[in-house]
Amino acid sequence: MTKPPEEAPLADSPQDFRVVLQGIPESEREKALAAGAFLGVFQGPLPPPSMLKSYEEAAPGSAMKIIERAEAGQQRWFRLAVLREVFAFFIVLAALLTGAYLIVQDRPVAGGFLFASLFGCAALYIRGHFRARRNSGNGKQ
Repeated sequence: MTKPPEEAPLADSPQDFRVVLQGIPESEREKALAAGAFLGVFQGPLPPPSMLKSYEEAAPGSAMKIIERAEAGQQRWFRLAVLREVFAFFIVLAALLTGAYLIVQDRPVAGGFLFASLFGCAALYIRGHFRARRNSGNGKQ
């Protein structure tokens, strides 16, 4: 298959795709269509508005279903994040109590190692938390 000319535009919509197809030789157009030359790529839970509009035109009500599914997925992700935090709290609490028990039972080295490992885990968590905030743009000063 021959490559389209470098000056050929990219297709953002079906109308643009027709323009791109005009830059492809007639013998290769059928192959381009069969290969699915019109490819939309997006990142995130929702497609771009132009694609949502196309879905709505093709199947009325589909855009609302897509939005509702994205909202449900976001709520599910939030619940899992909260559950992960709760489990982490109880694991740390159990480790602290175990370390304190070991120290009281005259095993300071074992208790000290447990406390030291907890400090290391806490440092990694805090570092990751602040790095995530900085990357998301919420931590701008």
